Amino acid sequence: MLEKKPVTFKSGAQEFGIALNVTALKRVKAMTGVDLMDALDGSLLQKLRKDPCLLVDIIWAIVKPEAGTMTDEEFGSGMAGDAIEHATKALLDAIVAFCPSPRDRQILGRLLEKAEATEEKVRTAIDARVEGIDPAKLAEEVMAGASGSSSGSAPGSSA
Repeated sequence: MLEKKPVTFKSGAQEFGIALNVTALKRVKAMTGVDLMDALDGSLLQKLRKDPCLLVDIIWAIVKPEAGTMTDEEFGSGMAGDAIEHATKALLDAIVAFCPSPRDRQILGRLLEKAEATEEKVRTAIDARVEGIDPAKLAEEVMAGASGSSSGSAPGSSA
């Protein structure tokens, strides 16, 4: 059986690879209390997307053996922006690759694809709304609202 090559990402100047095995899963659970196999029902994926600190703690638990003398603080300080995005992708790909059941790998892979497609559609919709903001018109509306209010700092009546 061929072992899948780890997906790599950088934290600061150091490059790390994420490949899961039982030892890494045990280490993650011991250090963070998180069972990475909870990803199969989708709940863990939501949690990881909303909590970058937990995400980075999990990734640290996985890469700690290859980190040498680097501390978790040093690792965390290198995790921002694109580094988090690349590390997240590496982690999710590693979870899919680790799944013992081919059917679970297929389902989780499809779940990740759907989640990514949904996030992209949401980003596109938000981008379109932001692009549609006309600063001049918005300023006029704010000024019209301000000039229509009664004297003092209290807002005018909505009646």
